[in-house]
Amino acid sequence: MHGKTGPVGSSFSNYQYPVMKYFFKGWNAIKVRTQPEPNGGDPNGAFYSSVSLNATTQERSDASDAYFEPIAGKRQNFQLIPKTNVTKINFNSNKKAVSVEVCEGVMSDGSLQ
Repeated sequence: MHGKTGPVGSSFSNYQYPVMKYFFKGWNAIKVRTQPEPNGGDPNGAFYSSVSLNATTQERSDASDAYFEPIAGKRQNFQLIPKTNVTKINFNSNKKAVSVEVCEGVMSDGSLQ
């Protein structure tokens, strides 16, 4: 289990689709080993990937719930601009972030919207 105390949880789902046992049997049949802990320094092998969820409640965990919702409408200096990437964070001499430069219409994969 991972991420029990951070704002965005990261863990393994309690539910696995029944067909997944055939996935592992197939990989193992061609000598690809099952990797029980892919985050332990050796990512080689067939493994379940962790997902962003609350380990205790099994509810989805995301950046919006962790960072945006708690301050939405409460901070004058916070603005969310959809479909916009920050290209540079500008700092003052005290290393305090004072502004950002953005590029609108560019998706996270670099393509234009």
